[in-house]
Amino acid sequence: MTKVNAREVLRGISDHIEDNGYAPTLREIRTTLGLSSHSVAAYHLMKLRHLGYVHYKDGIPRTLTITSEGTEYLQGR
Repeated sequence: MTKVNAREVLRGISDHIEDNGYAPTLREIRTTLGLSSHSVAAYHLMKLRHLGYVHYKDGIPRTLTITSEGTEYLQGR
């Protein structure tokens, strides 16, 4: 299992959106970051949401967006 931190997960999401023009699925996040399971990817997303770095609508794919707070965090502010 690969250990990742919040900034790495957020960077992976940001890179996917920039490269593809749409948000990644949980499966894509898991694969890109080398996470061991769907639940680990979901845990990281819930953690980022709790911190206010991302927003998404439960049960609706590709609604994940990075908030202004998330963008500031990525930029090291």
